[in-house]
Amino acid sequence: MRKKLTVLSTLLFISGRILSQDLPKESAYLQDSNLDKFVGTWEYNSKLDSTLIIIELHRVKLLMSDAGFYYDTIIGVHTYIKRGVTMETSAPFNSTNNYNAATIMAIDKPFGTNQLKIKTSLKDITKKKRIVAYLEIQPDNPNALLLSFQDVDGIRINQEKGFTMPTNILLTKR
Repeated sequence: MRKKLTVLSTLLFISGRILSQDLPKESAYLQDSNLDKFVGTWEYNSKLDSTLIIIELHRVKLLMSDAGFYYDTIIGVHTYIKRGVTMETSAPFNSTNNYNAATIMAIDKPFGTNQLKIKTSLKDITKKKRIVAYLEIQPDNPNALLLSFQDVDGIRINQEKGFTMPTNILLTKR
């Protein structure tokens, strides 16, 4: 139930962002080529930790009472290993639009003029909460992605603070 509410609230947020613009025609496709640079397999390795993120581009249909149109969004999965022990994993992931397996979902388009940074929602599986994750392609290296986290604003009952995965890590595209 909580997973459905999270997905629904994410889609409602995206819908609100899209609705603040002029509505496209029925069955229109709002392609966003700025998201392509985030797609792929990204990894971080240190002596103690490793993180793997797989991001895919998906064409999603937004259904409303008067219009139904498609837009691009990114969804993905992650695996976090600490000292050789898998702490979190939402993989394996297949390309069959399995949104229940996804732990990463875009909740905003690239930031205004900064087309290298996007705000996403990431599910911290261990702490059983959704957090805000920023993905930022490094301007001097399109194969480097900075991953940073922020707790979701608001009151949280029975949720631990902090994040399971390390934050502010630089991932490399495979």
